[in-house]
Amino acid sequence: MIKELTNVSAQSIIDQGTGSDVSLFSKLRYNSDKIGGGAFGQVFELVELDDNPVNDLVLKVYLEEKSGDHALETITLLHDKVNREFSSRQQSVYQLYPGLLGLPFSVFRAYDPLERKAVVALILFDLRKYGYVEVNQENTTSISISEQKPEDRFLIAYQFSKTIGFLHRKQFIHSDIDYDALWYNPDKKLLALIDYDSGYNYTEQEKASTVGKINHFASNFFKTIIQLGTGQEKITDEERIAEENWKVASALFEILFDVPPFFFLMDGEEATFKKYIKKNNWPEIKEVDETYINPKNIAYHQELINQIKKFEDLGFTHLIQLFKQCFSDGAKSIKKRPEVNCWHSAFENASKALELYPTVDLFEPDKTSIKRKNETVTFSFEGKAYNYVEIDGEVLSLFQKTKQIQLPDTSTVRIKAISDIGVTEQEITIN
Repeated sequence: MIKELTNVSAQSIIDQGTGSDVSLFSKLRYNSDKIGGGAFGQVFELVELDDNPVNDLVLKVYLEEKSGDHALETITLLHDKVNREFSSRQQSVYQLYPGLLGLPFSVFRAYDPLERKAVVALILFDLRKYGYVEVNQENTTSISISEQKPEDRFLIAYQFSKTIGFLHRKQFIHSDIDYDALWYNPDKKLLALIDYDSGYNYTEQEKASTVGKINHFASNFFKTIIQLGTGQEKITDEERIAEENWKVASALFEILFDVPPFFFLMDGEEATFKKYIKKNNWPEIKEVDETYINPKNIAYHQELINQIKKFEDLGFTHLIQLFKQCFSDGAKSIKKRPEVNCWHSAFENASKALELYPTVDLFEPDKTSIKRKNETVTFSFEGKAYNYVEIDGEVLSLFQKTKQIQLPDTSTVRIKAISDIGVTEQEITIN
């Protein structure tokens, strides 16, 4: 069944960089078969915008007024910050920060004529249509990070820290960092973060709409709040930022080492955690027969120590020191947890040291010679781990895979795949 939303108002939009961006619209149509969603809203495939067919976008419609109002305010404020920075740039935010591809580019109010009520909705790219799959989920299409090559996991960690770092620089707390919020394109080696609508702009809004779910990225302090179901209103901005810093560190550690940082403890209880921290500096175990240590994991713990030593021997001492700082001093004082920009810088330097540059896997013309002046040649491109691509000095639009160029004579055409780690170039001569 096809449903409709009309009388669109209070619309906020950011540039997408696609070459055919969605702009202001007054109505839309969507397929009513739900393809996803959660506690706050349901996700559907978008069919039309102002009678123009679309096939690569999804629509999220909020189930109740409070969560919808929070999403509208939150995403609009974040859009304002993005627009201030990127309105005069050649590239869109999605091209310079590919990890933001799951950020909705449109949020608005509308009227549902079938339900006879006003709703809040947002539009974002259908990540499935661009080769992205869910991460570490129990379904047949999900992808496991642990199955990726070590160098690819480094890139994933770098992209993750870069994305969260951008949000923190904009005074935005995501609030729901979990594997549920991560999608990955294994063919392009690009990560995308979703679920921004639960977060908040902490200098302009009172609080987020959630404290997140219980998962092993969360600190014991927040796990207790979630379990009790009370106390959220008393959490300070400082505590929320510190919690996100802890979650980021925990996620980065697991991406690299495939285990949670405290996997060797007997359980996840707060008392067990405090006993370990009081007597040990992470990741050491001074006494293996302590009751808070799981004896079944002693051998695995030694493997972790050996892995950490290998990282240090490879020159990644600063990266390991950040983990030690977070999970030792940062476990005792939230003020001592490394900020996300520290992780971003450390992983960027490590990725450069490992020469994890973008790749140009395909760059070919549809003809190798021209017969007349200003003849059109079409160039096709495929690559990995890039932010954006230039052909003959012109930035390609988001998702663009081909480019037509009129060549006056024998010409050399150059391509650049560009990321923060480096630039990869190739050239082709057309006779």
